[in-house]
Amino acid sequence: MTRFGQSGAIEDVYRYHRIDTDCVVTTALDLID
Repeated sequence: MTRFGQSGAIEDVYRYHRIDTDCVVTTALDLID
């Protein structure tokens, strides 16, 4: 382990890890093209 985990508002944590709605939809659309 090299660092402690992140904490914060759930929306911010999802965005940080790129698992928020916008990132998931963008990735799915990129895979379709």
